[in-house]
Amino acid sequence: MPQPLSPFRWANYVETKDKVYQGFVGFLRKEPPKPLSNVTSFIGKLKGLYWPAGQIKYRSWQKLQNSPWVDKALTTNGVKFYYWFARFPVVKSVNSNNGRHRVEFMDVRFLLPGIRIPFVYYLEFDDLGKIQSEGFVDERNRKK
Repeated sequence: MPQPLSPFRWANYVETKDKVYQGFVGFLRKEPPKPLSNVTSFIGKLKGLYWPAGQIKYRSWQKLQNSPWVDKALTTNGVKFYYWFARFPVVKSVNSNNGRHRVEFMDVRFLLPGIRIPFVYYLEFDDLGKIQSEGFVDERNRKK
C-alpha cells in the first residue's frame, strides 16, 4: 500500500490465518535506516521506517487473543462494523481492572510504528458482559 509523502515508499502486508505482518520499503533506499533514538519530528521518524527492497524488516501481530472478552467483543455490532471496514484487523490489547474488561482493536494498515496508531476501536464490559462504553480511542488524550 502506498505511504505518505512519497510514491517510492510502500508498506507490505502478509496475512496468515493467525497473524498480520507489516514491513516498509523505500524503493530509492540503498542502506538500512539509522537508529533514530533522538528524533522527534514526524518526517525524521517516518524516514526511519523504510528499508531497502531486499532488506525489509517485518513486524507481526497476532490477529486474535485467547480471551472470553475478545470472543464477546467480536459478536457486537460495533466490532462487526469495524471488521467490515478494517483490512488487517488485530486485537491490540485486552485488559481487566476493577471489574472492567477492555478490548482494543486496530487496523494494521494505518499503523506507523512509533509514530501513530489511529482508528483504534475499543469496548469495555462489566463483569456480567454488559457493554459499559465503546468507540474510537482519542490518541491525543490517551494515558500512556
